[in-house]
Amino acid sequence: MKLLLDTNALIWLLSGKDQLGQGARDAINDERNSIFVSAVSIYEMAVKIRIGKLTIDLDTAITRIDESDIERMEIEDKHCLTMTTIIAVPGHRDPLGLMLIAQAMSDGLTIISRDHRLKAYPVNVLAC
Repeated sequence: MKLLLDTNALIWLLSGKDQLGQGARDAINDERNSIFVSAVSIYEMAVKIRIGKLTIDLDTAITRIDESDIERMEIEDKHCLTMTTIIAVPGHRDPLGLMLIAQAMSDGLTIISRDHRLKAYPVNVLAC
């Protein structure tokens, strides 16, 4: 299975805190699965650090990602094109979240996230 970590799941994974659910932890630790992190999540973490909502060392976080088995995913044209077809559900207009959905849709990924609103989109979601 190909898994895309939502930003919240990535932060919890990097922090080592036991906030990920057992199903998400099992899926991440299953060597048969490929784990991806989007440039969108790195950007979102930078924004949260800048406005004081997140207190991690981003350089260390990026190094840990690069030294792990997690694959980096950049934003590609196909993701942007897919994003133009997504109709936001009421109460969910977050453009960063919509780009993660577009990436998951384009590349056949399952998103690991705590955001229950993602289930309203045509994408597989594994709750964390």
